[in-house]
Amino acid sequence: MIFICTFDPFADDRSIYTFETTCKENKELALADKRQTYFVNVNGNREGISEDTTKLLDYFKTGQPTDHYTKDIQKQVQIIRNDDDKCIKFSMKT
Repeated sequence: MIFICTFDPFADDRSIYTFETTCKENKELALADKRQTYFVNVNGNREGISEDTTKLLDYFKTGQPTDHYTKDIQKQVQIIRNDDDKCIKFSMKT
């Protein structure tokens, strides 16, 4: 599961937080299901983050693709947005 945030959910100035499933009562016990949960903070510290991941974070932050990979993501987003069978569209009445 991936959560993309425009704020730092844990106030630790990271761009990516990775969590794995462990037992609350015994932290040495972990499920071997390889499941991970990621919290992505588009405004976090980018030290140690690859250039490709930095470009992806910039895309999440600005919505503007800057390389082949993010341009392909943008193309796929547009296809899904324009396909009523694949996209749930919300309308908010004020």
